[in-house]
Amino acid sequence: MNGISQLGARFAGIAVITATLATMTACSLVPDLAPESLAANRDACNTVSSVWTALTSAIQSGDLTDSATALEGLPTQLQAAIDTSRDANLDEALSALKAQLDALATTAVPDVAQLASAGAALATRCTVFGVTPDLTMPGM
Repeated sequence: MNGISQLGARFAGIAVITATLATMTACSLVPDLAPESLAANRDACNTVSSVWTALTSAIQSGDLTDSATALEGLPTQLQAAIDTSRDANLDEALSALKAQLDALATTAVPDVAQLASAGAALATRCTVFGVTPDLTMPGM
């Protein structure tokens, strides 16, 4: 009987480990390393760099109303990056930045803390894909 219960315990342990590994495989922290997914995520990260440059230039100008034309196309570019991306965490970070850009359409005062947070999340996730964008806020 003792041998059977030990065998059952081993099978139970293997089942727990298998379930844990299955969960970790589905975990969004682990990126898809397929070449086409990496390329798509790199493209999305490169788009972020150009969007961020335009955004920080508009913020540095001091007058977001005058910069409205420059800012107008940025949410569309971010949506294209979201559509390109194949990574859930990257999508989440891109969406956070897009939400801040959408908010700029209704208010001329950017939420610098939220923009910095979105930039930090994007920079961290893009680094996973081999892209190191400079997503610093002006004056920081």
